[in-house]
Amino acid sequence: MTPLGLEILLWYRIRATDYREGDFSAPAVLDTINYFRDNVGLLIPTPSRTGNCVSYCLTGRANIYLDHILSVPLPECVWIIPIPKDQDNG
Repeated sequence: MTPLGLEILLWYRIRATDYREGDFSAPAVLDTINYFRDNVGLLIPTPSRTGNCVSYCLTGRANIYLDHILSVPLPECVWIIPIPKDQDNG
């Protein structure tokens, strides 16, 4: 997962508008959205009232993935004194 991909998923998680206001002209953005939609099932088109796909929404798979990422605890700093190999019982 790239930072751009994560940003796009988080965008659709918290906003009701298309990513970049629907301007997918940047190749990396278009490629990522197409990949999420066509290959890994993280985005699905949301039809407008006229039946045209005007935006995307997250799939259940994407929501579970984001839940998992957001539940990772922050790292902790731990100080240790390493045991030299000649004093190790192994």
